[in-house]
Amino acid sequence: MMGATSNPRKPSKISRMKRRLRSRGSLIPIAVMAAIFVALAVPMYKLYSKVHEDETQMVDSEEADLLPLYRDLYTHEEWPGVESDYSEPNQVQHTVHYLWCGQKVFGFNDYLGVLSILRVLQPLKLVFHYTHLPLLDDLWYNTWFWELKQSVPNLVLKQLTTSHACGSVDMLKTALGLLSVNGGFFVGEGVVLAKSIDHLKLLPFWFAFNDPKRDATSGVVFVNRGFNEHTLLDYVQVIMVNAPHCLSQDDYNRLENSEEEENHSLCVSLAESVYPRDIRSSDDPFAELARWLFYGRRDPIFTVHSGQVDLVPRISHYTWMSSDDPEGAKEFTFAHYISVLSALHVAGMDHVYVHGDVVPRGPWWDELGMQNVTFVSVEHPDAVFQQPVEVPSHASDVIRYNVLYKYGGVYQDTDVVWVNQVPDWLLGYPTVACPEWPSYGEWPDTLNLGVIIARRHSPFLRHVMSTYRYFRDTDWNFNAVLLPYRTYEWFPDTLYLDVFLQAICSHGVCHPAWNEIDTTTTTTDSDIDNDNDQSESAPPFSLAEVRAVHFRKPKTPASLSSPEAVKAGSDMFADIGRFVLEQSGRTDLLE
Repeated sequence: MMGATSNPRKPSKISRMKRRLRSRGSLIPIAVMAAIFVALAVPMYKLYSKVHEDETQMVDSEEADLLPLYRDLYTHEEWPGVESDYSEPNQVQHTVHYLWCGQKVFGFNDYLGVLSILRVLQPLKLVFHYTHLPLLDDLWYNTWFWELKQSVPNLVLKQLTTSHACGSVDMLKTALGLLSVNGGFFVGEGVVLAKSIDHLKLLPFWFAFNDPKRDATSGVVFVNRGFNEHTLLDYVQVIMVNAPHCLSQDDYNRLENSEEEENHSLCVSLAESVYPRDIRSSDDPFAELARWLFYGRRDPIFTVHSGQVDLVPRISHYTWMSSDDPEGAKEFTFAHYISVLSALHVAGMDHVYVHGDVVPRGPWWDELGMQNVTFVSVEHPDAVFQQPVEVPSHASDVIRYNVLYKYGGVYQDTDVVWVNQVPDWLLGYPTVACPEWPSYGEWPDTLNLGVIIARRHSPFLRHVMSTYRYFRDTDWNFNAVLLPYRTYEWFPDTLYLDVFLQAICSHGVCHPAWNEIDTTTTTTDSDIDNDNDQSESAPPFSLAEVRAVHFRKPKTPASLSSPEAVKAGSDMFADIGRFVLEQSGRTDLLE
């Protein structure tokens, strides 16, 4: 009976596979071997997808390649047990194959996945296999793939010529075929490596997946040298039936040091969107991991207070350029007068400097003659990084950054009115700014730099000015609103976000920055210009809660257009005007 069922001179496929695994020190459990029996009951398939070298390595948008996005991805604090130990050469193949499938945006989640390859596995070669190169969203938030292109010297792009569906079993076979000769690692989308694989180096084969039945390529596979194509295909059904799972973010956060953690926490599944703001200061274990991947440091990141109350001088800066007015110097209005008075007598600035290429004109400018106000002549900035600056708002931006960087102080737009004093403690941070109110496409947040507090030689301002290496003179938002926020994502410890710094007002309604932005709808500057800004949805707030109000449209509320309007007005803006005149001792203008 025994001889009838087993032939010692011709072992079965199961026996041969057991022998191979046993001889290589495999730790694959008996349950997996049982699954292998199921796997061998199905037909074997050949891999037939061809891979060819992408010689041009061009992205969908050539213009995006012009963005200066290089980051140092190789300097990080050591984390034993997470980053692999390569203190001496070994026989493990140090090539990682990453698979990108479909026509879509390469988001921050995907970026974390590739960063985990770089920091945990430290490959000698990272091959980015793609069916289509990543797309770029309309407002250019998701430029993470372009960062990789500029920052990873051993990144190789290869296009897959296959008709297989993304996440299909056939696509998994294609991925495994990449490892059939030399071995190495395969990493799919939606996976972050969370532990060193040092203890797996002696195994012939190891894998973990998120949910292979839903996406057969969202996982990690390690193959040692010597596995041929047919042997790898034997494992396809094993993966489909009995693959160890990567942990969810919640499960990873709940893990404590245990045998279970050692065996099953080598990878984390990213099912929900993650942004740099989510990992910056959180003390969750996953935030620590993501922070180490993105910033190279494990501890929560905060903007450190200097301990001084005079790090930033109490001086105020405005810009005033003739290019704003085709007739030359634009008129200095009553609303501008109120703004300057508020800087001196409400915010508590010692002196106001107006930087421009022409002296303001008008009776209200003349009224400031007895105040601590000085006009500083500056030339129009002709260029930034050898790129012409023609749009007036961009000229103002270039001047404000340079002035603040040189002198320090508080900058505010001419359509900003202070309603509370700038507290001493706020002047102890290197730079202070406020989130923008409207939402912009894929951007999780943006900054409104219509009010900035900064010390001399502010690191944040230096970083912002460096983003002007790529300059869009026809798109004010990109350089003035979007890229400063990207700078904050890159260097979060250089900027303190004060959500009470300003409320942004449009069409008579002011939007405090501490309210959560409704990301289901997008309100941009063009919407504001077209009276389409969802103003009626802004929640009520008290002026005692904010330091300044910033008028987006109209630039001058009707009730702040003249002393008569302030006196007769009954809305919040008239109240602000009367308050500023009272604080500055100019209530005589209301008589």
